[in-house]
Amino acid sequence: MKRPPPPPPLAPSDSRRRLERIRKEMVRAGAEAVLATPCTGFRYLTGMPLHRSERLIALVAPAAGRPMLVCPAFERERLLGNPLTRDVRTWTETEDPYRLIRAFLSERGVKPEALAIEETTE
Repeated sequence: MKRPPPPPPLAPSDSRRRLERIRKEMVRAGAEAVLATPCTGFRYLTGMPLHRSERLIALVAPAAGRPMLVCPAFERERLLGNPLTRDVRTWTETEDPYRLIRAFLSERGVKPEALAIEETTE
């Protein structure tokens, strides 16, 4: 069976509009940032049809400022094609990818307890 073609890329303006919608919800909920791994919310924001794997790929979007993506080093080029951010931080097999997320949250002054997790993220 032939697979259908992928949807067209998400326009940067659509991606920004969607991020602003999510940010309004974050403020309403008292969150300072949201984390999403490849799932419905991740695709909604980035337009990237990625799938979960044992290697962490995550979007971290603060309530203000530019979002950040974390991915394995070998995925960097693919993720640089997203319309939402150029801040793509990579990790290797011997590194802790969650350290990158903690550092980003610290840079933005986000308290760990104020991090919302997108509901379809496992």
